[in-house]
Amino acid sequence: MDSENQSPLRRRSQFIDAELPSSSFKTTYEWGSADGSGDPIRLTFRDYFEKFVYDQDFADAPNVSAGKLLGTGNTPSNILEVYPKASFVEYHYPGTDKNGGMDWKSLVVVFVPSGSDWKLVSIVHGQWTI
Repeated sequence: MDSENQSPLRRRSQFIDAELPSSSFKTTYEWGSADGSGDPIRLTFRDYFEKFVYDQDFADAPNVSAGKLLGTGNTPSNILEVYPKASFVEYHYPGTDKNGGMDWKSLVVVFVPSGSDWKLVSIVHGQWTI
């Protein structure tokens, strides 16, 4: 689930090991389309990460769940379809009463077995969408 872009999770923007852009990396990528407007999201890796991935301090999330999604919206998750042997952990901020629950946010880190270890294969950001 790529709920920011209301589309199923795809292996769309991949970076592996040494290819992961540094904070000084200036290349602009098209990451998808904006919720509501459909406008293309064109940002550097750092700007995208700060706006659409780690826009909350998820290390301090009040709810943490392993293997069960807490943040659900109008886009169903397909994490286990894309990564059938995956395990995942969700860091979740529930929506507030002030905003009718429509300000919830989650960060899901997805791991798959790799020999005797686990390998991070995906980071999925979820939030309320139109």
